Amino acid sequence: MKNFLDTAKPDAHTLVALDFEPSGNSTMSLAQARDFLTRIEQELGRKAVLYSNGLIKSTLRNKVDPFFGAHRLWLAHYNPKPVVPASWKNYWLWQYTDSKKGLQPNTVPGLPGDASGNVDCNSYDGTPQQLAQQWAS
Repeated sequence: MKNFLDTAKPDAHTLVALDFEPSGNSTMSLAQARDFLTRIEQELGRKAVLYSNGLIKSTLRNKVDPFFGAHRLWLAHYNPKPVVPASWKNYWLWQYTDSKKGLQPNTVPGLPGDASGNVDCNSYDGTPQQLAQQWAS
C-alpha cells in the first residue's frame, strides 16, 4: 500500500482504481481486494473505484456484497449489453472494447492505439461536466 501511494502520489484530482482482474498466479483474492480498498479509503479519505471484468462476477457470483457495492464499478464487458454483478445497480464506467474485441468505435483520432490503431474505449452515461465532477470523488 505504502509503495503504491508513494509511487502514484494521488492528489485530490487523481482517479484511484483497483484493477481486479486475472493475473496468473498473482491474481488478487477477494479478501486482498477488500483490504486494499479499505486501506485506500483510510489513507485518502475517499473510496477507490473498482475496475473489473468477469473476475468480480465469478468471485462474488450472485452474492450481494454491500462493501464492494459501495464502490463505483468500472466494468470491463465487451458485449452489447453489459451485465452488472448483483452488488451494483449499474456501472459507473463501461469499458466496451479492449482494442481487439468488443464494440465499435474502438479508435480515437489523435491516439495511436495498437498496430491497427485500436484503443480501449469506455462509455459514461452522463455529461462531460458530470464525469469531471465525479472523477476523483
